[in-house]
Amino acid sequence: MRYFIYFILSALFIYFTKLPVNPYFISSWMVIFVLIGFWSFIDSFIKENEIGIIYTVFSGIGIVVLLLLVFFNSEIFRAKDYTRILQIKEINSTKVIVSKPEKIRKVTFKMALNKANKILGKNINGVLINTQYEISDNDKAIIMYKGNEYWLLPLQYSSFFKWIGNNNIPGYILVDAINPNADPIFVNKAFKYSPSAYFETNVNRKMWENSNLGLFDYHPEIDEKGDLYYIGVTYKYKILGNVFIPDKIIILNASNGNSKKIKYEEFIKTKKYTWIDKILPEYIIKDYIEWYGKYQEGFWNTVFEQKNITVPTEYNESEIWLVENKLDKYLKWFTGMTSINSKDNSLAYGVMIDSRTLTMYKINDLNNITDEQGAIHAIESKLGANAIQWKPVLPLPIIINKHFYWTTSIISKNTDIYQKTAIVKGNNISEVIIGNTLKEIINNILTNNLTNIKNKKLSVKQQLQIKMKKLKKDLKIINQNINEIEKIIEKLN
Repeated sequence: MRYFIYFILSALFIYFTKLPVNPYFISSWMVIFVLIGFWSFIDSFIKENEIGIIYTVFSGIGIVVLLLLVFFNSEIFRAKDYTRILQIKEINSTKVIVSKPEKIRKVTFKMALNKANKILGKNINGVLINTQYEISDNDKAIIMYKGNEYWLLPLQYSSFFKWIGNNNIPGYILVDAINPNADPIFVNKAFKYSPSAYFETNVNRKMWENSNLGLFDYHPEIDEKGDLYYIGVTYKYKILGNVFIPDKIIILNASNGNSKKIKYEEFIKTKKYTWIDKILPEYIIKDYIEWYGKYQEGFWNTVFEQKNITVPTEYNESEIWLVENKLDKYLKWFTGMTSINSKDNSLAYGVMIDSRTLTMYKINDLNNITDEQGAIHAIESKLGANAIQWKPVLPLPIIINKHFYWTTSIISKNTDIYQKTAIVKGNNISEVIIGNTLKEIINNILTNNLTNIKNKKLSVKQQLQIKMKKLKKDLKIINQNINEIEKIIEKLN
């Protein structure tokens, strides 16, 4: 009976602390059994309980065996398996990287948050967005909605007592991720289930209940009708617990709490949920990328020779970006990859990871292109005195006239307000252009290219004219010589 009580106490502890929230917290089942073991161990010493001692001993043996199994399935022994988690497809940059300015994000999360906060305290279409609500740094997502890219920011209860006093949250905020001058949009679609709610309306808890005490991540998205959902992914172990891969997808309606749970493989095949933009979070994707770049030559190569090791570029602590692409409508994680021994801010290649599948598109023709950090430095130099108050952010790739460029937004350091746009040519960082909009810059580049082509054609024409004049002059001299020779021949006759 005592151990049953221990189990109930452990389960209640997990339930009311809302654990777990991501794979790097150990699973709830493990926490329960560790707590039972701990209480049994204490109990065995206090009451000299023989069962408690046996439980503790066997628990210790089990943990040692588990640690040994994990060790022998680590990168030391199975490095190649870590590089095969992703399905690799090699592709040319012009086939996957976008070339249209309306496909390039120019608004960072901080910029979006600043805009969204301006809605708080206002009465919008009869809905007062008062101090009962706030916007959380953690509850956000980049989404595609009706062909446009937005930051999705659901409102949150600002405290426990604000949750008690309200039955619903009035809606969410959309911030245009492409146009930095667009106003934020408040969408009046009330919902009940939120990460800031408590007990049965808490999203963490609903996801926890659907995950069978497993490991999960979740984020907000909206469907074609604009209804808010929370999309969760539960994980299963691969390579004996050292790697997490998707297992099931949980789709939770934020309005009524109805949820569906489907297998990951089935989710990939079905067309019913095409409005869901992403599944795998950044930190999981980052692990996959790092393993691929690190262990191509095995584990011991990383210790000694360090041959062919690549790592994600180190901009904003190796941040990777969800970007649009030419392959399909889904956003994809993007980062440049640089050699571990690189000292010149150049890329070895780039990668785009499908945000719904485990497919990695390896972009090999970016070799020796300057990386994100190099592009940032080049723009900062170009800013000159303005660098005191402005800074370039969000380095994203774009193809202009079949050439690779980095494009960034330039914002105020103090207010995060958009100021200008800048681009850097990937294979020539001295070519930095700053303008009011990306479209304006691209039009100037294309216009200059046309002008250069015309000038080139004109110079060829001029060269031909010069040659023609020279030939005519030579021909005139030849004719004169012929006439003189004819006269001499006549005299001789």
